[in-house]
Amino acid sequence: MVEVFNFYATLFFYLAIGFPLVGGTLLYMGFQLAKVPDFTFVRCWKIYLAGLCYGYLAIMAIVLLLQQSMPVFQTVLFYAIPMVAIPILGRDYSKRTISVEMVTILVANSIMLALAFTAPYFLSAPSEKGRLTPVESTAPRQIKTDSKSEIQKSTNHRGTQGTEKKDTEKKDSEKN
Repeated sequence: MVEVFNFYATLFFYLAIGFPLVGGTLLYMGFQLAKVPDFTFVRCWKIYLAGLCYGYLAIMAIVLLLQQSMPVFQTVLFYAIPMVAIPILGRDYSKRTISVEMVTILVANSIMLALAFTAPYFLSAPSEKGRLTPVESTAPRQIKTDSKSEIQKSTNHRGTQGTEKKDTEKKDSEKN
């Protein structure tokens, strides 16, 4: 149950806070560089969040209606819907404003897709990534045995035979 909650909390954080924050920041910085007035950081973040939410809703609706995943079509929608929604939500239709918005959408959404594809690698267990697992302790282990035959077969931590086995071999050779 905790894993499910953590998954949805992480998903919500990235989709509703993290990604729009990246896009809103890039949009705000783009407007500052292009000297487009009247765009505060909060307004840029809200515009970008709304554009992404429209995209998320359209993608989820299409997947639910068609009941199959179409990754290429979903990726196209992930870029196309914000390219339509963000200029409309910005309400400034000058060439500079629209060009900044388009470049920002391309860059920010590409960053988001790159993070989405590399996240499973970074979130996987260390042994799944090809890393070495910790080596077991090399300290000698205590061997608990019930019979004398098991003691004879045992070896110590250096790979040599135990003294009990040597003693029984000597006794066997003396008898012969």
